[in-house]
Amino acid sequence: MKSYFMALPWIARNTSGIITETFKTIGKFSKLKKNTVVLSQERLFDKYVYVESGLLGQTTNDVSLKKPSIMGLIPPGRMFGPTPIARKAVSITNFYAMRESTVYIVRQDDLLRYMEDKPAVKEEFFLATISRLHTHIEKFAVAAMLTPKERLQLFFKVILISYEIDLSAKWLRLPVNLSIIEFSNIVYTTEQMLAKIFMQWKKDGLLKREGRYTIINKDLLETLDWSGNEVAFYDK
Repeated sequence: MKSYFMALPWIARNTSGIITETFKTIGKFSKLKKNTVVLSQERLFDKYVYVESGLLGQTTNDVSLKKPSIMGLIPPGRMFGPTPIARKAVSITNFYAMRESTVYIVRQDDLLRYMEDKPAVKEEFFLATISRLHTHIEKFAVAAMLTPKERLQLFFKVILISYEIDLSAKWLRLPVNLSIIEFSNIVYTTEQMLAKIFMQWKKDGLLKREGRYTIINKDLLETLDWSGNEVAFYDK
């Protein structure tokens, strides 16, 4: 029997209760200040991190890219780390706290020992890893196939779905306050292009600001749909 999940770019699906319990059982609790680097590029990646509160980001500073790119957001209820069935690996990206955050951190060796006689835990970590890989694949597909305007529309939808916001209201407040630089890095476009898009949507009555938060009209979500992209990722 095949299991399915919605593969969306930028933000992986929520982890299961089994994973949350595992981190809280064997993990080390840590408070992170804004901009704290959890893992640096090209450093040995031998830890798993579960985000309890706040927001973490995954970035790349590949010299082949014209600007830094936020490859993914890691809000509460998500985790990241190397593949559980693999040995230690070298990271090619950076993970850092975009906001003040609390996390649980588990060393890979400790997790592998803990999972030895717990096949259900091992399976959940495997599925979560596959989910994250598909999320990154979708992110690159979006960058190749959609315009900056379409990427921004899709990001709005993804972050609202990820935070389980009811999409039926006419006006929807994005659950995370992001700066124009962060927006531009996420959808991989220039700040000037992004400002132009925002200005046009404000003029058209599709976007507004309340304090520091971005409020969008749900009509922006109706013209583009990536969520029907179901991916079979596991056979039981």
